[in-house]
Amino acid sequence: MRLHRTISPDQPLLVVALEEEATHLHVSGLPVLITGAGKVNAAVALATTLAA
Repeated sequence: MRLHRTISPDQPLLVVALEEEATHLHVSGLPVLITGAGKVNAAVALATTLAA
């Protein structure tokens, strides 16, 4: 799990499984969460990030 940029309530959080999927998203200025492959990894990473 890797989070690029700080999340805030007024911006969408982009969630992707792999770094390759996020290659062009980093230039958007929005926070990007890379969860790793699989539904369980995605659920755990997203829950952990939102709870922090």
